[in-house]
Amino acid sequence: MKNILLSIAIVSVVVAVTGCAFVNPVSVNEKGVFTKQAITANLIVPDSTAPVQVKTVLLHWVLNQEPTYDSIKILKSEETDSSNFTLTGEVVAQKTGSFEDTLTDAEIGKNYYFKLQGSNGEELNIYSIEFLPYLQIYSPVDTVNANDFSITWNKIVGTITDIHVFLLNGSDTTTIWNYDITISDTTAIDTSVQFNCDGSASDTLSSGKFYDITVTTTRGDATTIGSRVFFKN
Repeated sequence: MKNILLSIAIVSVVVAVTGCAFVNPVSVNEKGVFTKQAITANLIVPDSTAPVQVKTVLLHWVLNQEPTYDSIKILKSEETDSSNFTLTGEVVAQKTGSFEDTLTDAEIGKNYYFKLQGSNGEELNIYSIEFLPYLQIYSPVDTVNANDFSITWNKIVGTITDIHVFLLNGSDTTTIWNYDITISDTTAIDTSVQFNCDGSASDTLSSGKFYDITVTTTRGDATTIGSRVFFKN
């Protein structure tokens, strides 16, 4: 059951990631337009000993001209001067392209660099990546007994936050409630909202069902996602 719930929770996070917009071009130069998104995810299911944590980089580009070389290489560096690049991926050269990379051991607050380079050696762009802290949903925990519960997580200042509550049904998810806020308070340690505080929920929570809360916060070109599965008594 735990593996099934985790798989469904991952699906809900994928949905959230898919909806992440590239806020601003990281670079516009004579080669094209280049955008990025750094995504941090923290997933928890009932009775888990530890959350599943993932850091992913999404790179996107639109070149000004059709490439004359065969492939685009993606090189990565952890050096502060963005030197010492090593090959991390390679894709077929097209005018519009994208690349995704998961950094298992990436550190919060550290810059990482990704270079796009044509197979002929032509440098296209260098992206600088930094991950937001993991978003940890503290409550509810494993179960709720009523529909008037609070959703609480560690605050990340200066972020646009989107909250989803999903009903988990087999391999499907149904959105029960969606709520958006902007976190600007610099004094509180955590952020908390009441479920259905705006009265817009499509349904109440039903006893005997599993639900997923996914909180997505975005600041600039970085996104952090927290997800927790709980049971309604």
